[in-house]
Amino acid sequence: MVGSSGDGEGPRKFTREEILRMIGAMPTGLRSMICNMATFLTQGVVFSVPPFQRPYSWSEEHVEKLIQDLLNNWIRNGNFYYIGHLVVIASARVSEYRIADGQQRLATITMILAYVRDRLQERGAFLQALITDLGRIKLRPKDEGFFQEFVQTPGNFSRLAGLENAEALESQVRMCAAAETITTALEDMTVDELERFAKFICRAALFNVTYCDEPGGAALIFKTVNDSGLELSYADLLKFALLENAEGMSDEAKEEAARKWEALEDKLGREAFGELLLMAPLMFSGTPIRAPGDLMAFAQHLFAHSSVQSFLTEWLPAHGAALIAVLREEITGPHAEEINRRIACLKLLKDQTWRPLVVSFLANHGHEAAKLKRFVRGVDLIAFGALLGSVRPEARELRWTRALAAGGDEAKLFNSKDGPLALNDNVKGMSERDRFVERLGATFKREHKRDSEKRCLLLIRINACLPGGEVLKRLQGLTVEHILPAKGGAAWSGAFTASELQFYPHVLGNWTLVQHEQNVAAGAKAFAEKKAVYLDKQYPIHAITRLLEGTSEWTPREINLRTQQFQKALFDDWGI
Repeated sequence: MVGSSGDGEGPRKFTREEILRMIGAMPTGLRSMICNMATFLTQGVVFSVPPFQRPYSWSEEHVEKLIQDLLNNWIRNGNFYYIGHLVVIASARVSEYRIADGQQRLATITMILAYVRDRLQERGAFLQALITDLGRIKLRPKDEGFFQEFVQTPGNFSRLAGLENAEALESQVRMCAAAETITTALEDMTVDELERFAKFICRAALFNVTYCDEPGGAALIFKTVNDSGLELSYADLLKFALLENAEGMSDEAKEEAARKWEALEDKLGREAFGELLLMAPLMFSGTPIRAPGDLMAFAQHLFAHSSVQSFLTEWLPAHGAALIAVLREEITGPHAEEINRRIACLKLLKDQTWRPLVVSFLANHGHEAAKLKRFVRGVDLIAFGALLGSVRPEARELRWTRALAAGGDEAKLFNSKDGPLALNDNVKGMSERDRFVERLGATFKREHKRDSEKRCLLLIRINACLPGGEVLKRLQGLTVEHILPAKGGAAWSGAFTASELQFYPHVLGNWTLVQHEQNVAAGAKAFAEKKAVYLDKQYPIHAITRLLEGTSEWTPREINLRTQQFQKALFDDWGI
């Protein structure tokens, strides 16, 4: 008999060594380890980005979120902060690995450490050892020299934050924007605070690093991560934390609660239910999940203020219905059209941290129509204010948290001194409203390359509040057209001076929204020819473009008037 010892004493018992010998050696070519930033950077290894990899492409929103997550965990004395998976592939060169996944995070953290290094001066020598001396990050060849000069060379980071070069590669323009974001977020910290923060990042920022001997291993990792349904693991963990730790509930009650959980998941759908669970700790207790201990902290908060039963049968269904109404833009009742329009605009933003705030308010105060209208208008104002930098983007998450804590108290929400959903009177010597006026009336030349997406969002937002306007979707082939071309041209030299040809292409009033084909067809033609292209009825003519119908010439005066018109439309819509 297979497995028998042959002496009638039952199945043979194998040793571990025998089992491993029978099965064969464990496959090689992949190894994985959890390590912090300091361990990763001090291996005496160069981690290089291959030439064919996409370049550095993180937006300001990505950088802001990473910084705020790190800051929040540091302030709360978090034991560690998990940044995610890194995949590196062995190179033919000794002591070099190629980065298959993780370039954006590694480059951004290196920039944060470079900022702190320069602020600390001599005290920052240990950070320079991390950045270059004991191993280093090497970007793709086109960006390697740039990154080395402005990030990896001590004393140069402040130059990166203020660098202007219209001919720079898109990746380098993105790095300049990241440097500005890092500087703005950390400039108020003392050198002692910065040193402690940097040490926290190096010690507590954890990666799961997979080392692959060849690219096939990296492909396997990507496929496994993307196809294994990891988005549901959080739901399983939350269900386990709530039901296994709910004191006083019998096994039968827990089984019944689990069935209701699954029924609600079916009702809402996997995607909406998963998003609801991710937002639940923030909406219910005011604290998002950022560290492993936070999950149990949320469970304990729930046990102290409610019960698993009421959470499942009352709180989750009410907030699930609110989430679906937000996702589908199907809020009903008085002011519904305006509220849904604002939500449609908010959904266009990359940063979606406003969602828990609106879902929570809708679930708890949706029956108060006038209050809901004012609340969503305030969220709309602050979210777009942060996009433009008129409201400090790094303070946005704190404002959302304070707005959640204020509940339906309008006096707290809209106080002009420090209300989270109002423009505050004095922020570093200037009111946030004045910052709006200044930003919308000034040139956007520095953002000409790196913020094409921001310009498009701003014009879509303006179009949405113009007479006959609507919220345009990003998939409609929209492009931002410079009526006065960015590089001028023979057709424009008579109406504009040399200095005006440098300034006015990058002013808000000089832009409109057209289809890509129209943008190409318009080129650098004279205004009358361009106008005919813009108003060609074979293409959709948006409200922001329709305003040009009565304009016969394009001059600095017309651009200034159009800028003022756009500014007034926005301010009237936001009630400021």
